[in-house]
Amino acid sequence: MSSILSDTEQTWLYQNLDQLTLAPEKDYFPFIYYENGSVQGISYDFIQLLESKLGVSFQTLIPDSLPDILDLARENALGFVTSLTFTEERDVFMDFTDPYLSVPILLITNVEGP
Repeated sequence: MSSILSDTEQTWLYQNLDQLTLAPEKDYFPFIYYENGSVQGISYDFIQLLESKLGVSFQTLIPDSLPDILDLARENALGFVTSLTFTEERDVFMDFTDPYLSVPILLITNVEGP
């Protein structure tokens, strides 16, 4: 097991690993999506790095739509979701980490355009 976790955290991880199922969104490009029979994207790359650092493999559910994933989260039927924006509504039934990725939103226009 990785030394990035305390002994208590490592114990918790091993005791709860079967409950830590990833629920990937099927079409949230470029963050997480399903293509050519596999989950891909920036967030999935991060999950794979985390698995490598922790020495574990998370169970991955079949990719689904965000509304269906949120329904599973409300029913406490999944472990975690990636690439999800915090909202007060979601905060009622989910715990959020600090962001692991920040994406600036910009409008780009031609300098000589309207």
